[in-house]
Amino acid sequence: MEIDPKDFNHRYEKLSTGHSYHFIDQYPRGDHSPDAPTLLLVHGFPDCWYGWRHQIKPWAMQGWRVIVPDKLGYGGTDQPRDIRNYTTKSICADLAALLDLLGVRRVILVGHDWGAETVWRFCLWYPERVRAVIALSVPFYPPAPEYIPMDEMIRRVPKFGYQKYLADPKSAVEIHQNVPVFIDAIYRSPLTGKDVSFVREGQLEALIKGRTPAPKKTDILSDKTAKLRVEEEREGKLGSSLPPSLPALFFWPRSDPTCQPLHVQRMRKFVPSIEVVELAGKGHWLMVEAREQVTNKVIEWVETLVRQENERGGKAMTKARL
Repeated sequence: MEIDPKDFNHRYEKLSTGHSYHFIDQYPRGDHSPDAPTLLLVHGFPDCWYGWRHQIKPWAMQGWRVIVPDKLGYGGTDQPRDIRNYTTKSICADLAALLDLLGVRRVILVGHDWGAETVWRFCLWYPERVRAVIALSVPFYPPAPEYIPMDEMIRRVPKFGYQKYLADPKSAVEIHQNVPVFIDAIYRSPLTGKDVSFVREGQLEALIKGRTPAPKKTDILSDKTAKLRVEEEREGKLGSSLPPSLPALFFWPRSDPTCQPLHVQRMRKFVPSIEVVELAGKGHWLMVEAREQVTNKVIEWVETLVRQENERGGKAMTKARL
């Protein structure tokens, strides 16, 4: 059964950062306790707020406030051309401003794909605003001490080769001219669990255009944006790990070719409190492929988190009276 986008509470607001955002602000029915969790759901690429459609209402029915923006550059949110708007520092500043606008002091972050990368970085830029963090499909990576050129990154991780084509300005025109082919390539389920060829360098472009391309170097996103990001994160003196006390949950799709066991295992070094949920036979799009497992596990996990917080609070009050 398809879910109608009109069935959600849409809002459009201008943030203190100057960017205008479209987002879903879904309240639970009845009274909303100020102590109840607020969840901020952050989508990845290629996606928008609607990627979370199966989770928004079930989580709101738990008594939680659920906020789901279109990220900068997507959907109904502003799409500035200046690449400085798309560093992790800038994107996280927008999300912090959104929370300020809505009067939310601390939040449970939930991110998928590039949205997972965003919520991990938010934990480093704004640790005081984070109650807990949940990530799908993309594990935590510490800030890079120095810039790694796109070609070198692809050499190390060949399955990220498709990003070189997407970073080239001509890809926007070519994809727009071949939207059905692009959508079919990105979302096709028969590839789940197999060696997906189009993620390697040159293959997505060949698929979109129907021919084998000559490799081309680009510096629009691969060089300039990545360089800005590394410089800002270094200047911001971001830590390389999350606090041991921060509750963290990660959903690992075992049939996602871009989420490798080595990266998941390495994450444990940087996120000491991480709980990993392995989802056998599931691919990258967990909010759809594993909708019930993700929805129900988050409910169980957040309820346990709230109960533990209340127990600690009760013990602290008892101790203070003694």
